[in-house]
Amino acid sequence: MFPCRPRRTNPFRDQSSSPYSFGFYGCLLCLLLLFLILFLRDTTPVVFVIPSIADMLLPQSDFVNSATIDNVYWRVSIRHINGLLSDVCQHENYMVLTNKNIQSDNVRMTENYIYLCTPISNIQSMINARIVVSTSSTTKTVRCKESYGEVSKTVIRQYPFSLKYIDAEQFQQQTKVIRTAQNACTILHAIDVIQSKWE
Repeated sequence: MFPCRPRRTNPFRDQSSSPYSFGFYGCLLCLLLLFLILFLRDTTPVVFVIPSIADMLLPQSDFVNSATIDNVYWRVSIRHINGLLSDVCQHENYMVLTNKNIQSDNVRMTENYIYLCTPISNIQSMINARIVVSTSSTTKTVRCKESYGEVSKTVIRQYPFSLKYIDAEQFQQQTKVIRTAQNACTILHAIDVIQSKWE
């Protein structure tokens, strides 16, 4: 017959912890991450619209206010648009695309947005682009051969100028001086398009 003795306990072992607590909290963390990913994911179908001269009949693009720029869901949607247009640029022969080429739920994007298929001065995509021409600097002119949709023409442009914009990846205010004729043609063309002035 064996005597009944209490079982020895290890004084260094935490008696309050359960062997299932790590698995429980691990599953809880995974569910929370899954919820955040699904919640922050932009589920609105965004499609590319082929440029057409009829786009110039659309209203001028709206400047984006700071509250919208600071909105995390809006930033997710802009990054999604950046990815979509990056794919378009890889398969099609475009130099610049704008908000007029983006449609979400059968509605065209209205925000002031430009995507450069080939980056200029490390600029890929931008919001609220505008130019500032210095009155003190000497300007040059260039004849730009431009096209949009089914229309091509030559436009006389002036440069250099300062380009002020918000980077559409980091969402920080930036200023770049555009000094070359080719870059001036591309950027001024894009700004005319978003302002519905290229016709």
